[in-house]
Amino acid sequence: MDAIGKRFGELTQAEWGVVTSGCAAGLAHATAACVAGGNPDLHVRIPNLAGIKYTAPTIHEYQSCLEYENGRYDILYGLDELLLPALAAGARGAIGSTYTFAAPLYIKTMEAFNNGDIELARSHHSYMVEVIRFLLKYPPIPGQKAIMKMLGWDFGPCRLPLTTLTAAQYDKFHKELSTLSFFEKLKPGKIMAR
Repeated sequence: MDAIGKRFGELTQAEWGVVTSGCAAGLAHATAACVAGGNPDLHVRIPNLAGIKYTAPTIHEYQSCLEYENGRYDILYGLDELLLPALAAGARGAIGSTYTFAAPLYIKTMEAFNNGDIELARSHHSYMVEVIRFLLKYPPIPGQKAIMKMLGWDFGPCRLPLTTLTAAQYDKFHKELSTLSFFEKLKPGKIMAR
């Protein structure tokens, strides 16, 4: 590996180079290098990367990050519609934009997975993917603000350059989510029901 790194360094006229098994592993190395100030001796002393999130559909590279240095770092996953595959790759936590309003529904996916009930986990996950399919028909942030308003939290209009959904878009989106019983599933008494 040192010889390859040296050769890449020569070719790029840099001090050194690195070969990884994908961009995720490269990012893990780069992040560690930045945190350690480029000192390889300090790199191994980084206690954690608390709060770091991997947001890409390349689950195999995410898994490489999780396995880096024998699983030394707990890295959150950040693509809502790929939570279940990320759990299978070893994710223990996640951060996602739709978790803002639907966290209880994602928790049900995680609980079912952790309890070994893969079919139930797939059912919960599939449901949220369907919700996301409706959301993606609209600009993401205005769509999410609209959902929050539908759930009773009106945070006002979007800031420029974003635009709030029109009344017609809002009504259509509400009807689409209603066809999925979305609001029924998020009622306080139903949230933790299996």
